[in-house]
Amino acid sequence: MIAGAAAGGAALIANAQPVAAANGDAITVGGDNVGTLTTTIRTTAANQTLFVQGRSGFSGPAPLRIVQQLQPDGMPTKADGWGDTGSLASIVRSDSGTDLWYAHAGQDKTDANQNVWGRVQTSQNSNFVQFLSTPTRVLDTRSAGGPVAANSTNTYILSAAPADAVGVMGTITLVDAQSPGAYLSLYAGNIATIESPSFSNVNAGPGVNAATSFIVSLPTTKQIKVFASSVCQILIDVAAWIVTGPRP
Repeated sequence: MIAGAAAGGAALIANAQPVAAANGDAITVGGDNVGTLTTTIRTTAANQTLFVQGRSGFSGPAPLRIVQQLQPDGMPTKADGWGDTGSLASIVRSDSGTDLWYAHAGQDKTDANQNVWGRVQTSQNSNFVQFLSTPTRVLDTRSAGGPVAANSTNTYILSAAPADAVGVMGTITLVDAQSPGAYLSLYAGNIATIESPSFSNVNAGPGVNAATSFIVSLPTTKQIKVFASSVCQILIDVAAWIVTGPRP
């Protein structure tokens, strides 16, 4: 009998909390489970689903969490001791934003190369279009610099571009061309100069002004290059920036 056992000196404590589980112990629900060896949780269900559920009705904190690490540059480093293929890392950036990273190419623990890590893209950190409230003219050679020379490559810095801009959308206009079949070719400023591009953004002859829309990538220097096949004037209007990083 329980009473007899208790009387005999054996203390029975109802609902006693077990100690935290260590290596070789069963997982303790509601307590810390600390160990230095690999822990495997495997389902034998036919649909191979391991279901982690929070409180009833899925309210409250997330049931499954990845401990966050602070990295000012916003990505895992080998100093963290992370990097095996399949690893997940939750990284807090210096601006307090948080990203999820996945190690897709393995064994970075002894390698300074961080390219094994890829940021998991979500609607929060994927590229998005940031429209200007009003399209802005960023280049007009008629009032700055005069007409460009024939067969010339001209480099322009879009100083109004946000720091996180990786592309630009707008309109380029060819004005006052001096030769038949004149054309303009627009491309990113970090691309080696193309002496005679085989592509064009806009075409026009003498006495005809022509405009077209464009999308072009932007390097960190925010430079673009424009090849002109003829003496002409160039106008560029920006309607939107393509930016990366956390949404405002």
